[in-house]
Order: sequence, then C-alpha cells, then structure tokens
Amino acid sequence: MEEQLISDVGLDRRHQLVACLAGVGVALPALAWGWSTASALPVLGGILLACVVFAWSSLLRVRLSVVGEGLRLRAGIWSAEIVPWQAVQQIRTGARTQLIAVWGRKSEAEATQYLVDGPTLRIVTSGHEYVVSVEDSRAAMQELSAHWPGEHTLRTLDPQQRST
Repeated sequence: MEEQLISDVGLDRRHQLVACLAGVGVALPALAWGWSTASALPVLGGILLACVVFAWSSLLRVRLSVVGEGLRLRAGIWSAEIVPWQAVQQIRTGARTQLIAVWGRKSEAEATQYLVDGPTLRIVTSGHEYVVSVEDSRAAMQELSAHWPGEHTLRTLDPQQRST
C-alpha cells in the first residue's frame, strides 16, 4: 500500500511571521556590530541566524499518514516512526494544544507527542500513547476508520470531558 497522507499541519502564517521577526530581531545586533566594525564574520553570522530561524519555522510540520503496516507519525524531516495496526487499541480526539506547548517531537514515558498549535488525536496502544497534531480531528478520525483493519474504537470527546 502506498503512503496516504491524513494530515499535514504546521505553524500558520502568522506564527511563521512572528518566528521570522524574532530571528531578524536576534540577528540585527550581529549585523549592526559587523557593519560598524567593517567585519564580515558578524554580518554573515547574523544572516545565517535569520535564515536558520526562517527554515526552522517553515520545516516545523507534523504529518500523520497511513502506510501498509500502520500509521506513520512524522515531525519535521528528521523524526518519524510507524505505529503498527496490531498495536493500536484506540484512536480518539485529544485536547487542542496552544502555541506555548512543545513544538515537534517530545517523548516521555507515558506518551510521545508530535505537536504544533491546534487540535490533536490520541493513538492508544497497549503500553503507550501518541499525541499527534492534526488539521481537523474529526475528519482525520473518519479517514482513519476507512483504513484501520478489523474491529476498532474511534471516540470523540466533548470539549467539557477533555482533561488534557
């Protein structure tokens, strides 16, 4: 089976602009210092820093896709893992994360999180949970139900019942 994309979500344009402005704000002192001393190294360092912040804000994406053996979870271009269908016990909607939550992939004992700002899905396995940012949690759940082999449980929680 070919990989089928379920959700691809990243920072919205407003937050990308904020990250870019922060990068420029950090790079400006280095640029000014290099300009005033006629030194190329601080100027190049400031430009490089601004480019790195822009690239980071653009590449920070969370992708959820279906592959033959299960679900592929990916944060950016550097971190991906596959959760086998046999291990998945339940998929349910999770809480909406805020921008102040961790971005990208964060692994803890009880859950691995693939987060950017927005709604989430919780994928429950026998010994672990995965929290994944998605564009629209209900649409993602409907699409996943068409791919999930065998009996399964998809559950949508009301906002008042959400504890996370």
